[in-house]
Amino acid sequence: MTACVSSWCASRSARTRSSPSCAAISRGPSCWAAARPVPGRAEMAEGLLKLRLYLAGGPSQVTTLAGQLEQAVRTLLTEEYHLQVINVLEFPEQAEQDDVIATPTLVLASSEPERRIIGDLDDGRLVFQKLGLL
Repeated sequence: MTACVSSWCASRSARTRSSPSCAAISRGPSCWAAARPVPGRAEMAEGLLKLRLYLAGGPSQVTTLAGQLEQAVRTLLTEEYHLQVINVLEFPEQAEQDDVIATPTLVLASSEPERRIIGDLDDGRLVFQKLGLL
């Protein structure tokens, strides 16, 4: 998986945006600017909760929805995590490569087999229960 091909990435220890399109996204407390990709993302430690969120929308919609999910992760889960947000309007090849057929889709990539939730992600507790995280 390419490191941070998305609008922005977040983790419990740091938040980093690393895509050339990041300048179009409004800055907020969940998104800190970065000029280059985050080093070492491809070699993330085992046991790290790896989530990929696929969305379709304008920069403000993507930032809002991703921020809501990140807040739910930070509130409900205690594990270290990495959240990668992919706007399929900007990166359709990534969605196609990952077999994403609808948005929003949340993928728990750190499980075997990979688990997915498609559709309404508003109830973070229910989403994480369905993914087997609570």
